[in-house]
Amino acid sequence: LLPYHGLGSGIKRALKGWPDIDFVDDHEGCLFRVTVRRKAQEDLALAQA
Repeated sequence: LLPYHGLGSGIKRALKGWPDIDFVDDHEGCLFRVTVRRKAQEDLALAQA
């Protein structure tokens, strides 16, 4: 989760930290949908414990 920093800052910070995000604003359906696309497991660099 991203820490709260005030109104309007979350989307910009999310895109800066993870640019592979899609936003869909459906006014008729009263929906705002966000899709965060994950990388394939083999593309991830895992931290050493």
